[in-house]
Formats: sequence, C-alpha cells, structure tokens
Amino acid sequence: MNPMQDKILEVKNLTLTVRNKTVVRDVSFELFPGQITALVGESGSGKTLTGLSLLRLFPNEAICKNGCIMFANRNIFDLSSEEMRKIRGNRISMVFQEPFTAMNPVMCVGRQISETIEAHQKYLRKDMLKRLVELVELVCLSRDVLSKYPHELSGGMRQRALLAMMIACNPEILILDEPTTALDVSVQKEILELIDTIRKQRNLSVLFITHDFSVVNMIADSVCVMKNGKIVEKGTKKSVLYNSQHEYTRNLIACIPRLGDTRRRLPVG
Repeated sequence: MNPMQDKILEVKNLTLTVRNKTVVRDVSFELFPGQITALVGESGSGKTLTGLSLLRLFPNEAICKNGCIMFANRNIFDLSSEEMRKIRGNRISMVFQEPFTAMNPVMCVGRQISETIEAHQKYLRKDMLKRLVELVELVCLSRDVLSKYPHELSGGMRQRALLAMMIACNPEILILDEPTTALDVSVQKEILELIDTIRKQRNLSVLFITHDFSVVNMIADSVCVMKNGKIVEKGTKKSVLYNSQHEYTRNLIACIPRLGDTRRRLPVG
C-alpha cells in the first residue's frame, strides 16, 4: 500500500440520497497516482453515482447527507461552482459508458476535443492542430478522425476518441464508467491495454467502474466491491480475487466466463 503522502484523493464516509432514499452508504476509499482502483458491483449498486460524486455531478434529486471527498487538500463539496468548473475535464475527467451518447453527434471529433482544451487552456491555432494530432495518435487513431463525426466511427474508435478528449488537459484523475461493456472482446482488450499504457505514461490515478471481474483481473491494482450502496469488501486485486471474504464478491467472481472447465480459473495478473 502506498504511503499516506502519495494519496491523491480520499472519499470519506460518503452517504448520498436520491428522493430521500439512501443509495450510497458510508463509502470510503482512496486513489493513488499511477494506480487503477476498480469499483465493482452489479447494476444499481451505487458505483456510477459514487464515481459521479468525484466531479460533483449529481442528478437533481441527489443530496450528499454525510461525508467528504478530499482533493488537493480541499473538500470538493465546499468548492464554488466556478472552482468545480476548473476541475472537471481538467484535473479530473470522466469517460462515460456509451461514447456515442457522450459525444455531440453534429460536431466533428476534432472540434469536440479542441472545445475541451479551450475550456481550460489557451492555444494558438497552429499549436491546437498539433495538439489534436498528438492526442488522437496517442490513442492509436489516425489524424483523419479529427474531421469525422461520431456516427462515422466504430464503437472502439469512438471510445478511443472520447479517451483522447478526456486526457486532453492532462488530468490527474481519470474516471472510467464501464468503458468497454458495449465492445467486442478483441476491441475491449485493445482499449484496456491502451488505458493501462496511458496511465503508466502519465502516472494517472484511475477509478475504473465495472461489473466484470475478468476486466478487474486484467487491469486493476486494487478493488472495492459495492453492494446496495455499500463497499462490502476491498483490498489488493490479488487478495480480493484469490482470498475474497464476502459471499457477494465470490458470486461476482464466479460469473467470469470460462471454457472447458466448471472450476473458476484466474491467471495471476
């Protein structure tokens, strides 16, 4: 475990309600530079709302009843709207589950990425083009993607373009909400490898939200398992996968697809 001084963000006893119903209960975890923390659970477990809370992006009915989220020595719930605007997409970015709905369908990819940059940084026109080319090439896309619209790209290409957009301002934290769920298995593997490469190159702290323990095994360093709005188990990837203490965790692990054997087999990742 990393030294305390290396901690980049800490969620402490977070409790959220929606229409007076508690949907996130006393959740606590930490994020560290260069590490991927997986937040794992079924649909409705509260994992996406927990991820959104890091950017203070709540549904209108959601209320923080208790707890805090400490980032840069400040509780984000104490920040003004203007201070949060400077953080979103700049120091903390989020890649959403479905890239087609997350992108503007009537705006070309290059313009969408440049708008993200312009919201936080100033570039001359010639320097902006150079930056856009750098970003799409970083996510293994060709520069001609910049002039295309989202509907002209495959699912994997859209996810790469959205990733380029979210890392455009060199964030310290990247939140990924089920980024590979709608993709073919081969494309999923490529995206996961790309995410892993980028976080190592940039020493990114990543919160990876998923329901799939096979994805966790491929990419995570540490794991938090959520059920009914609570974290029921957390630890290193190895400890959770091979020495899980909670029945719910074991049930999720048992759902990992396997071929030719009824026994659970997990390679040591």
